[in-house]
Order: sequence, then structure tokens, then C-alpha cells
Amino acid sequence: MATKPIKKRIISVGIFILLLAGIYMGFVYYYSKYFTFGTWINGQYCTGKSVEEVQDEIAELHNSYQLALIDKNAEKFIVSGEDIG
Repeated sequence: MATKPIKKRIISVGIFILLLAGIYMGFVYYYSKYFTFGTWINGQYCTGKSVEEVQDEIAELHNSYQLALIDKNAEKFIVSGEDIG
């Protein structure tokens, strides 16, 4: 009679392990296409975003980027992100 509670526990543990494995596989599938928690690229927070979304955001920042250069005669030159390419 003692085997019935043991079988129930084994089945319960097996179901629990399968449930955890299913949740893990869900995360694996989702994050194979998106960036994981705490991902930063060039100062951009990328968690949960796709590669294409991050590329678009970085391209926007690249186009609005400006570099100020000052030569020894105190002349200031501005180089934009579009000039750099």
C-alpha cells in the first residue's frame, strides 16, 4: 500500500519537471529571435527587441550624431553622422 503515495509523488515530480522544461523551451524559442534581459548596445537598451529594431534605432542615432572638432586656431568644425557614412 505504501507504493501508491510514492507513485503519485514520482508522477507529480515528473509533471513538474516537464512543466519547467516546457517553460524553459519557451524562453529559448523567444530569445532566439530577441535580445535577453539587460542587453545594452552602444547605450541603447535592447531587451526584448529584435535585431532589426535595434539596427533601426542605432541607424537613427547614427544619422543624428555630431562630432565637434576644434583645431589649434580655435576654429570649430562639425562632422555629422551622415558625413561619416
